[in-house]
Amino acid sequence: MHHLERFKSSNTGRLVARMIPETIVRVHGDPSREPAAPLPEGRVLLLFPDAEARVLSADLVEGGRAVLMVPDGTWGQARRISRRDPDAEKALPVKLPEGQTTRFGALRRSEREGTMSTMEAIARALGILEGPEVEAQMMQAFETFLERTVYVRSNAARVAMENPRGGR
Repeated sequence: MHHLERFKSSNTGRLVARMIPETIVRVHGDPSREPAAPLPEGRVLLLFPDAEARVLSADLVEGGRAVLMVPDGTWGQARRISRRDPDAEKALPVKLPEGQTTRFGALRRSEREGTMSTMEAIARALGILEGPEVEAQMMQAFETFLERTVYVRSNAARVAMENPRGGR
């Protein structure tokens, strides 16, 4: 996770870490951070849609354990993480199949076509690697997160407009 992502209300990487107990969050770009935690054993897959990335499929890890690395940040931040992390350099670059859509535009806009939130990308990747039930459960949680965040933001703006002095 890029260090600037940690405190954004729209960050879905934190939500993934709460949903999946085995998740390791490694913060990049913070000079005061501790060294990165070692990755678990298994075939390391870097989920980032570079041109040379292979389309993710379950046969890439047949009979073994997959370790899914997912850079979390804006497009530029995620690209820098994928290029600067020593473990990412050794990983097999993978991307999701074409045609995936996103609902994240309700919270953040992207200049790039085809981008999605970290949680959506992880849900879809785990759907490929572990089955559609995992993806469905994560996407249901994502939809709840999205609805509640949009609700809070819209109501906060309405309350601020109705009460510009904070109720005093």
